[in-house]
Amino acid sequence: MSEKKVTEAEMNALLDEDVDEKKKNEAELLEQQESDERPVDEVPKGIHLLSNAIQMDNQQITEIEYDLDCLTPIQYINLVKRLSKKKQIPVPEVDMEVQISYFALASGIPVTVLKSQMSTSDYTQVCGLVRTFLLGASVEELEE
Repeated sequence: MSEKKVTEAEMNALLDEDVDEKKKNEAELLEQQESDERPVDEVPKGIHLLSNAIQMDNQQITEIEYDLDCLTPIQYINLVKRLSKKKQIPVPEVDMEVQISYFALASGIPVTVLKSQMSTSDYTQVCGLVRTFLLGASVEELEE
């Protein structure tokens, strides 16, 4: 399995509101996912189909490809440290700000685009996906 690592420059570009670097093109975002036998909520990479399209770089996006395994532990720690400067985060894995920021890094879509354009349903679904990934449990296990 090829691993895509997020560089510090890419992390800055994806998390900072005022940075305007070139983002992934639509073709990269719409690549087909590899088939996986595990339930959808346990798959660390895939494609999230949006209920409402979002706009980025003058293109309409209807699905977002993501790879939750692309971040290293130190990048996750740095993400939490960065967000902790704005507010206290007692349990990062269940904090929606951490979750949507992690998804931004895993998808290559700036967090400001995700927060401002995604439907509430899509937003909560991707946050749940990241929460499940970070906790290492399936949705069924979390409901018990």
